[in-house]
Amino acid sequence: MGLTRSRFSNVMCPKNEEMSAGKCFVGFIRNGKVSVLRLRGEPDGHDGKLKSPPLKDNFRLIDCGESAAVLLTHGGNVFTNMESPLEYKPLKDLSNRHVIQISCGDQHSMALTQEGQMFVWGENSHGQLGLGEGRSRSQTPQHVQSLDGVPLGQISAGGDHSFVLSLSGVVFGWGKNSSGQLGLGDTTDRHVPTVVKSLNGKKTKFISCGGEHTATLSKGGTVFTFGSGVFGQLGQNSFKDEHLPRVVPELWGSKVSQVTCGRHHTLVLVASAKRIYSFGCGMQGQLGNGQKINQSVPSPVLLPPEFYDEYAIGKVIAGENHSFVLFYKVHGKESTNLEPDQSRRIVTLDDKMIDQWVSECDSNAWKTTQKKISKVFSSAACLNGSFLKTSCDEHYQTSAEFCGLDFDLVKKSFAKLAVNKSVMSKVVETVGSATLPASPASVEALRVYLLLPELIRVCQRPHRAKLLEGLASNILQLNSDALKVLGNVLVQTPSRLSQRPGEVISQRNFKVNWQDCG
Repeated sequence: MGLTRSRFSNVMCPKNEEMSAGKCFVGFIRNGKVSVLRLRGEPDGHDGKLKSPPLKDNFRLIDCGESAAVLLTHGGNVFTNMESPLEYKPLKDLSNRHVIQISCGDQHSMALTQEGQMFVWGENSHGQLGLGEGRSRSQTPQHVQSLDGVPLGQISAGGDHSFVLSLSGVVFGWGKNSSGQLGLGDTTDRHVPTVVKSLNGKKTKFISCGGEHTATLSKGGTVFTFGSGVFGQLGQNSFKDEHLPRVVPELWGSKVSQVTCGRHHTLVLVASAKRIYSFGCGMQGQLGNGQKINQSVPSPVLLPPEFYDEYAIGKVIAGENHSFVLFYKVHGKESTNLEPDQSRRIVTLDDKMIDQWVSECDSNAWKTTQKKISKVFSSAACLNGSFLKTSCDEHYQTSAEFCGLDFDLVKKSFAKLAVNKSVMSKVVETVGSATLPASPASVEALRVYLLLPELIRVCQRPHRAKLLEGLASNILQLNSDALKVLGNVLVQTPSRLSQRPGEVISQRNFKVNWQDCG
């Protein structure tokens, strides 16, 4: 398989195969087993040969950085190979966490847990760990507390910058910003997660980071790019940097389904048309268009003609200066659309889950069910990602005036909880010990303050006082900005709690009146 050809290298794969390309090697996962292809010189002279690390675990994800990679097992355990491509060791500091997503930058890594917590480790020369100023590199995973309560949907690490995306499309970026790769309108590095306000309301569903540029994909298939454009990797028909997200004009209306950034090039997939487009640095043939030139506008990749009828494109991968496309065979009338991988989503509460809990409370599965209840109700992020108003994509419009919650669904679901005493007792026990975010990073992190009053309303009287006291105490600890936003949202919420004298929580001219909680 040639890696410097001016056409793409192609790999046949089942739908469950994963692959990632870094600077020094490419990693494959097939049927849970890992294989590594070294791209640069090794003392043992085995370049160009697939080798399998001696691993017994069953893996499902791999992500390659500049010189190292991170692996994720089906059980949520993380392995990394900081010393050698073939010597993967478990990351013990995350052994008690169920990790669902991983991402590698040049010299830093990110991991997202099932409960919605994010951990980072590695170099922090430009603030790419998001831990604040004055923090040097970290060899062990560190919890990014400033994002607590935000229901995260995706994480992405670039060269020396990082991004996360919330379930309602809010984009946070931090780290190196010398070329505007954070999309904040300037070139100042950020040491803590910062909202990319220009992408609010754009229904962002995916982010990919390159060496010094970034691309986002909206639900409707629109691609935005920003950062370094010196090789044309922004696709803006220029070779200049962009400090704010801009739509790639040549792709307008194409309904792009995938976007991925390499070091200095970008690939996009339009699955409905079975076309891949590339732009940016092409001097090593990584654009796959038959030429070795830099391209500032999207150009079609020359795919092998035999794949158009019998095969579907599963995934496109952009690496350092090479590109891959994974094909899988389509059988009969099998759909070519890949279903979203639910194992990469944080746990969220829904009506179906509550029905399952209620049905299991008197069975042998009750111990397991209690653990599931604790996992959801001890995490503000999980609760904040629940009961979103999905009709007409309304939750993507979450703002200081709109919380994005479907309160009809909330009331219906919590009423089911209240009917079962065993389930409700476990919920109250868990919520009583949960810590609510005191300094919310976004409106989404405040949703839990609207959900818990609805839960209190359906509680039996002995439980109400306990939950109300905890909620009131946390509200009084919110900063003034969060209190103001919470007040605005409550005014716009049809189910807001009000008109109950004697139960008023106030701070700095902010008041919330609670109904039926006494």
